[in-house]
Amino acid sequence: ADDVFGIPDQWLFDGILGLGYAALALNKFGPTFVQSLGMLFQNLAVGFAVAESTTGGGGYLAIGELEDLTRDAAAAGLGRGITMRLHGINHQAMYWLVPTKIEVASRSPPGSRRPMTTIAQTDSAMAILDSGTTLITAPGMAYLELIGAMLEGKPEAVQKCTTTLMGSFGQLMCLCDVDINPVTFTLTGTDGRQLQVSLAAQDLMQLVGVGALGQGVCRINVMPSPPGMPLWLLGDVFLRHVYAVHDVPHHMLHLFPQKGSRAAAILEENQQDSSRVLSDTAIVILAITGATCLAAAAAFMCTVRKFRTERASEDYNSF
Repeated sequence: ADDVFGIPDQWLFDGILGLGYAALALNKFGPTFVQSLGMLFQNLAVGFAVAESTTGGGGYLAIGELEDLTRDAAAAGLGRGITMRLHGINHQAMYWLVPTKIEVASRSPPGSRRPMTTIAQTDSAMAILDSGTTLITAPGMAYLELIGAMLEGKPEAVQKCTTTLMGSFGQLMCLCDVDINPVTFTLTGTDGRQLQVSLAAQDLMQLVGVGALGQGVCRINVMPSPPGMPLWLLGDVFLRHVYAVHDVPHHMLHLFPQKGSRAAAILEENQQDSSRVLSDTAIVILAITGATCLAAAAAFMCTVRKFRTERASEDYNSF
């Protein structure tokens, strides 16, 4: 918030209307927002959708019983979504953390199948759905691999992209006419059905200014995860294409394609393409020094060892 009134000691507050679990609270002054809601409902669920600017749809927040929210989603034409069990960290439910598979479509010769560069497999990529994050963040070396794959086959990117633009704060900026490769996130439900969200250039690039020659300058809506965070963060760039129903007491997440989204779709088991051509190696085209790469990799690996994720169980006493 730009202006806050009536709260003289703002440092006492962890946040407002947070959907994270109580284990994340910095100060234990009382029940969290979610804990307070849990006293009012038998099976508390919180539904959240970010406004989709391209379709004109507004964002919304729904709070109520799980059965009511999932029924309303179906009645609103969102169809049958997928259900995922959250993963905990060190035996605690903390984030809305789920496994995902991330792939980038790369350029291929005309007439051939379009190969996919796999950045992270489902069993190794853990992602937090975070409404408090605007962009998508990728941890450590995965960020370098992701950006490299997004710019694969785009030789013009060497002249048209930079991280040193004043005011960029290290984020990658490109001229808006760079045609980046799309990024696909695949999340698998407990019944084997999948939600696939494919983000194209219009999702992954945001106009932030105009260059000296009148060309549009765009921010790439992907950045490195914060130091010490070995997890992916899926912020508004991803969330505006889904409706997420958070099943708080059972540590489950129900995801529906947002109505009108051209990027999100449910894949039934018989629609899943098991013959997709995947690259065997990750392609990194960013120019970085060997010393910097080794230092970043060492720091990342040391951090990862401190985290251990596991499927959340209903006996977690942490909401």
